[in-house]
Order: sequence, then C-alpha cells, then structure tokens
Amino acid sequence: MWKAEGCRRGVEESWLSFSEDIVDQQGEVGIGSAQGSSVGDFKAIRWAAMGLLARREHSQLELRQKLLKRFSDDGGLIDRIIVGLAEEALQSDERFSEAYVRMRYGKGYGPRRILAELRQKGIDDELSAAVVRDGSCDWYESARIALDKKFSGGSLVSADRAKIYRFLTYRGFFHDHIQYAIESQRN
Repeated sequence: MWKAEGCRRGVEESWLSFSEDIVDQQGEVGIGSAQGSSVGDFKAIRWAAMGLLARREHSQLELRQKLLKRFSDDGGLIDRIIVGLAEEALQSDERFSEAYVRMRYGKGYGPRRILAELRQKGIDDELSAAVVRDGSCDWYESARIALDKKFSGGSLVSADRAKIYRFLTYRGFFHDHIQYAIESQRN
C-alpha cells in the first residue's frame, strides 16, 4: 500500500510542477478562454487524459475530442493540458502513428488507406509518410497475404482479376503492390 501512495504522490507532484505556471494564488486557472476553471477541473481533466493514455496511445486530436465529450466547458484548459502532456512525453503523435501503422499493417491494410486514416486522426502528412516508409513493413508481402486470405484457391480469370484489384485498392495498396500479389498468386 505504501508503494501505491508513493506512486500517486509522485504523479500528483508532477502535475503540480506542470501547473505552477497556470494556477494563480486564489486557485483559479488562468488560461485564455479557460479562465475561472478551478484546480479541481484541472486535476480531473489531467487524470482523465492520463487514464486514456494509459490504455493506448492517442493522437492529440483524438485525445482532445474524447476529453471535450466529458468536459465540454473547458476547451482552452484541455488544449493546455494536452500540450503539457506532449511536453512531458506522455503523449506523442509519433508514438501513436507507429503503433497505429503496426496495428493496421497487421490487419492487412495498405499504406494508402493507413495514410488517409492517420490524416483523419490529425497526424501531420510528413510524419505519417515517414512512419509508413520507415522500412519495417513489407507492403508487397502484405498485399499477397491479404489476397491469399480473401481469394484462396482457384485460377485467376479476367473477372476475378478486376475483383481482386478492387479489393486490394479498397484495402489501400498501390498498383505495384497489387501487381506483385496477383503475379505471386499465378506462380
């Protein structure tokens, strides 16, 4: 029990050191549109954000949207807390992107679709492109595996080829990946 108390005390000390610059002496939070929010609001929002991040990585946009659902009155405070979490490396769009690419790659999705999904989640195009291109994913082999799972057995005829092309395009693979998958299934 003493370890849990010490851990909680350490976390409370870290948020206190973070909040020194925004909480005035009367216990009011002074942040642009969030002026008048109490220290209790600050703690509740920060704990909610940390709870979400403890479960899985979130992009800043996702985290903001989820927190706004719970604390709709404190948009400015939420933004400030998210920036603070990013500065403390508790939230990272790069970590989120890497985890998201690994997850979607493992489910058989291609780079084009993953890039579009990352854009929807508020990730910068340069960052998402760098994560997709990092070399840890073999997109050609992923397209072949997705094709094998969906269309196992049988020879390809022209109607099947069009169906396969539509399927792999929907999954987010580029033309080169699709050609490789079709050629490897013929052999």
